Amino acid sequence: MIKTIVVDDEPAALERYSAYVGDHGRGFSVVASCRRASEAFAAALEAKPALLLSDIRMPGEDGLSLLSRLRDSGWKGLAVIISGYDDFTYAQQAIRLGVFDFLLKPVFPEDMGALLAKVERELGPCAALPPGPGACGGMSESVRKTVSFIESHYDSRFSLADAASAAGVSAAWLSSSFRRAYGCSLMEYARIYRMGKARELLSDTDLPLKEIADRLAFPDLPTFAKLFRKIAGTSPGSFRKTSRTAGE
Repeated sequence: MIKTIVVDDEPAALERYSAYVGDHGRGFSVVASCRRASEAFAAALEAKPALLLSDIRMPGEDGLSLLSRLRDSGWKGLAVIISGYDDFTYAQQAIRLGVFDFLLKPVFPEDMGALLAKVERELGPCAALPPGPGACGGMSESVRKTVSFIESHYDSRFSLADAASAAGVSAAWLSSSFRRAYGCSLMEYARIYRMGKARELLSDTDLPLKEIADRLAFPDLPTFAKLFRKIAGTSPGSFRKTSRTAGE
């Protein structure tokens, strides 16, 4: 199950968002519905949710302060911020905190449904299964080896055949097994992982964009910039500028 905590100081909104999550399917479980950030923080430490849905603006501690405290505590889950049109400055800070996505008010059932489907794709099918035999623990050792291969070779070019050779299986078997486990192709996973590394380099270093593209094994800067915009929704330069502004 994808354990979820929902946070909003307005009772009607809190009830509505929680119902949206509960109605989405058996893969999600609302483990806490909280009106205060302090309640959500305590609940998250205990339940260790995979997903946090939180309004930005709340009396006392706001949603971003809550997320910052959770990140400091070591929580690695997905965070989705619910915001209004005039919350752009908050959104800049949210980028620095690694927010997975935003929901813009008013939130309708179809908006929440699309968001939760995206969460399912991000976490993979294993996250929605109950614990026990056949859940994530049953993932093939070869697939786990492949993930390790991808994450240790993001700075070099490789093919499906290279990954399959490292895992000791055929390319055809690995292709189908990886897609079943993660809901995307092996090379798609590699591209998304590289984009995560790109975000880190853009936020934390002053490396030129061309050097970042080279470090991530892209053939040229235009290819890197095009893929970054497709996945992140903005250009590498704009992302760097926004992340730096948010950190000031």
